[in-house]
Amino acid sequence: MAIGPIHVEWLSLLARKGILRAPLSLLDLGPQDVQAPRSYIAEVARRHLDSAAAFQVEEGVFDGTTPRADGQAAFYRMFGANRYASVDLNDKRATFSLDLNAPVPDIGTYDVITNFGTVEHVFDIGEAFRSIHRLLKPEGVSLHCMPAFAFIDHGFYNVHPSFFLELAKANAYEVVDFSYIDNMFVRNSRHVRGVFDFNALPVKLSDVADTQAFMTKVVNLFRKNLETTPSKAVHGHPCFVFDLLFVALRRTANSPSELRQAIQGGF
Repeated sequence: MAIGPIHVEWLSLLARKGILRAPLSLLDLGPQDVQAPRSYIAEVARRHLDSAAAFQVEEGVFDGTTPRADGQAAFYRMFGANRYASVDLNDKRATFSLDLNAPVPDIGTYDVITNFGTVEHVFDIGEAFRSIHRLLKPEGVSLHCMPAFAFIDHGFYNVHPSFFLELAKANAYEVVDFSYIDNMFVRNSRHVRGVFDFNALPVKLSDVADTQAFMTKVVNLFRKNLETTPSKAVHGHPCFVFDLLFVALRRTANSPSELRQAIQGGF
């Protein structure tokens, strides 16, 4: 589980939009490893913090140019988090050693919960989402970066836009941000400076309204990416041509106390 440059850009975008505002309490589902150059993290930190605070973040995230194993709390301070905790069954760095297949006990509630490539590895994915719901404060935001297409055997599941849209409808969530990122591995490896333009991505939330057209667009785009991506860009392994969803959901005053199961409409 890792935070690459595009994950960093997304968090920066959410902060610039006011979706992430200090002071925040944040729960990581799995302590995330920062996989971005120090120069890039420094650039992003200076968008949100004064020079002294940005340098403190750098020092907290990196030992020289090497990311620290315990740099997560410092990293999230860039985006307003002043209280950090994490959940993981096997990672000894985690604040709470818990299995997300089971209901998470009372470990407090949080303004932000990050699911950056975690719950697709949990067999009972529904239970994991029920825990996210219970642990999220009213008006809190859950952030999801999950595989949507290809990436075979990366986890137990690919999760499609319809999942998040129906989940939001069933639970009165506000979809505050949505991006479908094709060829994620390549885009992530190439973005090492500047602001990533999420609006320039070829697949839009509006495309999802027509299911057949959306599926066709995704398949055609994937085929194009597979055929045109240089072998060296994926280390010689075409399995690294895959698509991810980035979705931010806000729990509202109308959200139920316990998660309601979604049912996909129209089928």
